Order: sequence, then C-alpha cells, then structure tokens
Amino acid sequence: HEDVRTHFQNRFPYICVDEAQDTSKIQHAIIQLLARKTGNLFMVGDEDQSIYGFRAAYPEALLNFTKEHPGAKELVMDQNYRSNARIVAVADHFIQHNKLRHRKHMVPTKAEEEEIHYISLKNRAAQYTYLRKVAQNHEVETAVLYRDNESVLPLIDQLERQQIPYRIKSTDMAFFTHRVVTDVTNIMRFALNPYDTELFLRIYFKCQTYLKKNQAQQLCRISEERHIPVLEAAEYAEGLNGMVLGKCRAFATHLRNMLKEAPSRVLFRIETPLGYGEYLERNNMDDNKLFILKMLSYEEVSIGSFLGRLEYLQNMLREKRPDYDSNFILSTIHSSKGLEYEEVYLMDVCDGVFPDKVVYSKKATPQEKKEFEEERRLFYVAVTRAKKSLYLSCEGMVQGENRQSVFWAELKDYLEPLELSSISSSNST
Repeated sequence: HEDVRTHFQNRFPYICVDEAQDTSKIQHAIIQLLARKTGNLFMVGDEDQSIYGFRAAYPEALLNFTKEHPGAKELVMDQNYRSNARIVAVADHFIQHNKLRHRKHMVPTKAEEEEIHYISLKNRAAQYTYLRKVAQNHEVETAVLYRDNESVLPLIDQLERQQIPYRIKSTDMAFFTHRVVTDVTNIMRFALNPYDTELFLRIYFKCQTYLKKNQAQQLCRISEERHIPVLEAAEYAEGLNGMVLGKCRAFATHLRNMLKEAPSRVLFRIETPLGYGEYLERNNMDDNKLFILKMLSYEEVSIGSFLGRLEYLQNMLREKRPDYDSNFILSTIHSSKGLEYEEVYLMDVCDGVFPDKVVYSKKATPQEKKEFEEERRLFYVAVTRAKKSLYLSCEGMVQGENRQSVFWAELKDYLEPLELSSISSSNST
C-alpha cells in the first residue's frame, strides 16, 4: 500500500534499530521499505549475540547489511568494557569457530585478573550440592546461569530446604506440565489408586502392557462393573493372550511394589522394568525431564510426599516474589542477556544439555549447522556476563555416559581446573 508506506516514510525520516540481531526477517523487510526513501538507517547489533532463533531472529541481516543497503558503512565497536582481559580473550577465541559472523576480534579494556576455572565434579548431580555451598558462602554478586529453566530446579529444591536466600530472574512452569512429567506422575497416581480408569487409559500403552485400545477399554468396563482394580480385570477379560495377561500381572506387581519404595527407586522402576524409557526413545523424546525428577526425588520417602513436593515447588515458583536483598542470582542465559555479574557459574556444560544440539559430522544439514552456531552464541553470551570471575561446571560423566562438552574441549587449554574432591553429592550414585 504505497500511501501507507509513504505516510510512515515521511513521518519517520530517520530510523535507528537497536539489538538488530534479534530482529526477524519480516521486520528487516519492513525496515528496508521504510528507510528506502531517505536512506537514513542506523542499525546497532552483534550477530555473535543472536540467541533468539526460536523467536525468528534473523542475524543474517547484519551480515548482508551493505549488500541490501548500497553505500552503507560498517563501524565495528570491538572494545569490551565489562569483563577482565582473560575472559574477553577466551570468549573471542571461542566465538571465532562460528562461520556466520563478521570477521572481528574483541579487545579488552580491563587487565587480566583471575583464571577461568572449570569445576571438575563426579557427575551432573554433584553440581547442585556444590552450588548450594556457593550460595551459603559467596561474598560478591554471584549469578548461576543455565540453558533451560528445568536445569535449576534441583538447586532451587536444595536452597528451599536449607532456607538459603536467592533471587530468580523469571520462571517457567512448563516443566511441571510437560508430557514426560505428567506421564510419570500419572503412573504414580495410578499406583495410589489402581481403580482409576481415566489414568489407566492415559498410561497403559506407555508401560509395555501390549494391550490394544479396545482391550484396555474392556478392562475399564470390567473394573467399574466389578469394583475391582483395572489390572485385576485382565483376569476376566476376553481375548487376551498369555503374553498380554502376563504383562498386566507384572504391571500390577510393579505398582504394588512402588507403594513400599522410595521415589528414586520408583522412578527407576518406571523407566526400566515398566519400559517408559524405551517409550521415550521410540518417540525420540529427551530423557532430561526424568533426570530432573530423579534429582528432586532423593529427599522424599514415598510417592505421596514426592507428588506433594512437586506441587509445592510449582506453587512456590509461581507465587515467589524476588528477594532483592539477595545477591545470589539464578537466571537462564536468555534472561541474563545485557546484564553483568561479578561472578558467574555456568551450569551443565555437557553435551546433550549445553550444548543441547551437537554437530559432529561434516554431513550435517545447513539447519543443523545453523542451530549449533546459535548454541555457540548462547555460550558466548553466558561467559561474557562475568565481570571478574567465571566458573564452568563441566561434568565428565552423566548417568554413566561420557558427555563432556565439545565447548569445554575447545577451551580446555585456556581453563584452570578447580578440583573439588571433597565436594560430592549424596545423590551422586
């Protein structure tokens, strides 16, 4: 609509775009139309800090700026006024591995101070105990940064139990309603109430019963008619072969045993003997939610207390008000963008968590390579939040797998180990 375009071109003869790396392709097209009349466009951004791909950020616009706007000039602001020289040098070395960027190097304005440390812990679980001790003993403003909201839940659980003050920047309740968490809690609730036909119909096909849908519905009808547990109804059902009947009996036995077990053991039973882990694998679903549930389960003594704890954490996080007196801060990396802290602890630097996606093969698709570069930019943003001290939590083994981060491998020659053999988690086994 030429008349609309002309109106706004006349109204806004000068256009300044800040944080341009977070602007979408459509927004860039609109900006280009508006600036076409006068050419007075000033765009500020850093493609190395483009971390909002899930919001359709289009950092390529910065790379193509002079092509799309003939006669434009590029000015490089390459001085870092925030971090000490050691952090700037390591971050600059790290981001050079990305291809979709301008050729530039960051220059520090501060002197070198403390070494950058990686914290060598026995496994991923041990970091929660260590970070809880940091929260108890820190002196300066300290931030714990993490890739996903769920990663920090076990730490929050420990801080709440110990009544250690902390401040959290934004919370996301999606973990508690995620289908994996819902599946697991539904199985636990069915163990508490084996007569619940609605719960049964939600879980039976995820627990290796090998029941067909019409057979599961038949069990529910018999259960309601005879007022017996749903799985006991398998003894009266028609058309079940011996294998399926045996699976139903085994399922019922597992459920009875769950009532006498600690939640950590119950979660193992759900994942392995009941086959829920295989269900996740078949459906190409991440098992990280199970790991977080396990970490939250260790202090609980029964299914009931565990379900109550999950409900408490969900309500607490929904209603919790920021404690502005606390200088121990928990934040996702996305929420920390643009901010700075004296000390930064970066959690979960292990493959499959951070980076979430790993590209090993040269045959990776362009989209896979693009996503991996964003993971690298996210890491770059995280380490450059630190003004003075930076610590990376690098676990060598996670749930029995060697998942040391490819990012750590690129930086290991620039990092100093902080061996903490005395720090261990009571839950690490």
